Amino acid sequence: MKILFVEPFGKHGGHHSPESRRAIEALVNCGVNVTMVTFDGVIGDWTDVTKIEGNLSVGSQYRVTWLLRLISRLGQFLLLKPFTDLIETVSTTFLAFRKSRNTSYEAIHFFDGNPAFAVPLSAAFFTKNRNLVLNIYGTPPGWWVKSWINSFGYLLKKKDYWSCLRLIRDRLTELKLVRSARKTVYRKAMSRNKCHFICHTKEIKESYRDYLDGMFYDKIHVIPLGRKQPEPEAAALEKARDYLRLPQEAKIFLHFGSYHAAKNIKVIFQAVQDMSKTFILFFVGWLGRWDNVRNPALLAQEHGWGKDTIVINKFVSEEEKHYYFHAADAILLTYTQETILSVSVINDACQFALPVIASNVGQLGEYVTTHGLGTTFVPDNPDSLRQAIVSFLSLTEVELATIKTNFHRFAAELPWQEVANRYMSLYSNDLPAKQEG
Repeated sequence: MKILFVEPFGKHGGHHSPESRRAIEALVNCGVNVTMVTFDGVIGDWTDVTKIEGNLSVGSQYRVTWLLRLISRLGQFLLLKPFTDLIETVSTTFLAFRKSRNTSYEAIHFFDGNPAFAVPLSAAFFTKNRNLVLNIYGTPPGWWVKSWINSFGYLLKKKDYWSCLRLIRDRLTELKLVRSARKTVYRKAMSRNKCHFICHTKEIKESYRDYLDGMFYDKIHVIPLGRKQPEPEAAALEKARDYLRLPQEAKIFLHFGSYHAAKNIKVIFQAVQDMSKTFILFFVGWLGRWDNVRNPALLAQEHGWGKDTIVINKFVSEEEKHYYFHAADAILLTYTQETILSVSVINDACQFALPVIASNVGQLGEYVTTHGLGTTFVPDNPDSLRQAIVSFLSLTEVELATIKTNFHRFAAELPWQEVANRYMSLYSNDLPAKQEG
């Protein structure tokens, strides 16, 4: 089986590069010949050590290094990022369809894209007899809006300019004429090609039940991201802290990953500002130069935790990640009340058996409470988070060992190999793919 795997955001922070790598490695282990299509490669250049059939990028195919540098620079600024995302998505989509004209592939898997699946599905209007598998990470345009004007004012007051731009984009796409045109294009594309959609939570699928008269709903398959069994501690806590130059005796709460609108960073500092400084807040992730609203260094200063907060603003490779997780006592997963997307960091916590303190919302809250992976709190509620932290600090060694054991059962429930098999059933149209909540 031969497929094209399209990841336009391989050089971005966040889940894009790591989850692409895990998915591709699982597919390769199942015997799939994978050719990867990117805009400008991936962070870490891991394609050299992964047994993929081919590795194509817009940069290598068209020799537009000036464009790559320009997009990389402009994408760091909030107001321009939606436009650079669109350029990356359009160009990689074009390259994937161009490649599929010359070589026969069972499927083209669009693992990422912004806005969602709109670009590849619109391009499919001009093709036929392709088998397209498209990932959906968010809700339909405007699904989360009750009042366009009130929502815009609320986001503007919060200085959440990225979400303001998203709101404007969604409002334009929901204009009657635009909506009708999109519906016509999508219906034609799906009639000329075989199209399947993947999302990671049942809540996201439900958000599409009535969107464009439900034309996508029955084609959406709920397949969460896979999980790795907890690894033997390659670095003991002491060794990991030595490597990262962290204090040996302190309790350390890790916050890992890039920062986006679904994460509530501020609630952490609101929760701890009156607590005794018996622990350290450790933020690791690619913040970027454009986002001061969720900047933990600034929030720490504002709430009197500057000396007890450590911020490392960089992308962490898979090879180095274990140091950060083994150095911590727990990981903070502070997502907003509105979150219905999948939280990929829970799978990192699983891989390193690191207890979590998590918002009790959606799939994340269900995982933590059902499988006993840590403690939960009411989303966006500083008092509830403060109590969750106190509860965690009072856990006994036996209770902590039980949490670590629970991660093994959690991982066994949905290993990456099973996820790869479900992907392959969509590639080969051997349906239905098993549904997962």
